[in-house]
Amino acid sequence: MIDKLNYTNECEIRVVALVRSGHHAIINWITKHFENSVFLNNPDVGYDWFSKNIDKTKAKGLLIYNYERHLYTLKQICEGNSVEARDEAVGKSLRRYDCLVLRDPFNTFASKIRVTGAKPNSINGKDLNMCEIWKEHAREFLGKTDYLMEPKVFINYNKWFVDERYRRITMNLFGAKLTDDGKETVPNYGNGSSFDGLSFNGRASEMDVTNRWRHYADDDEFRQLFDAEMVELSERIFGHIEGTERLF
Repeated sequence: MIDKLNYTNECEIRVVALVRSGHHAIINWITKHFENSVFLNNPDVGYDWFSKNIDKTKAKGLLIYNYERHLYTLKQICEGNSVEARDEAVGKSLRRYDCLVLRDPFNTFASKIRVTGAKPNSINGKDLNMCEIWKEHAREFLGKTDYLMEPKVFINYNKWFVDERYRRITMNLFGAKLTDDGKETVPNYGNGSSFDGLSFNGRASEMDVTNRWRHYADDDEFRQLFDAEMVELSERIFGHIEGTERLF
């Protein structure tokens, strides 16, 4: 039997996602299933950041942190990813997971464009392209690459949003029983939903999160974001999203 006294964190979850992928709602939902949860939002890549922002000696039921910037590839996030390095950065963890949250590209990009108020091509940076990072995350999701540490937990946001059984199975992977506390909360990170703000807080399931793309369906620049590889990856993970064929 493992002596829990030798561990700082009973459970540690590192989340990787793109902005506007729904991962803050999922993170909030996860934290409600653990006592004494600590969440660190969007740390810098590299372990030096943690020494300035966390007490690695303080016992925690859950330590959860997320990388959401499209400035970094999965390879950059995971470089130097030994167990010893993570122990040194955040303390030893009894259970440790790498979690990748993915939302379909049509609604992810529509939400990103909505919140920035910019043209669709603004989601592509000078060095790293948000579209390319989405495809990189999708390839990892499908097992085409192997950057994240085991055990890996992949969460399909579209399915998580509507399917209680899927949420139950996902929570079991983290060693907890589903209560669904926090499922209806709209987190305040990034001022809430791109389209609805915090107006649906307490009844998040009423938001129309799978049809955000329709707001830009007639925008040529928006339609040009989706190449053949992205469409194929999306359909393998999310299935066909009704109506999106008009984009191609």
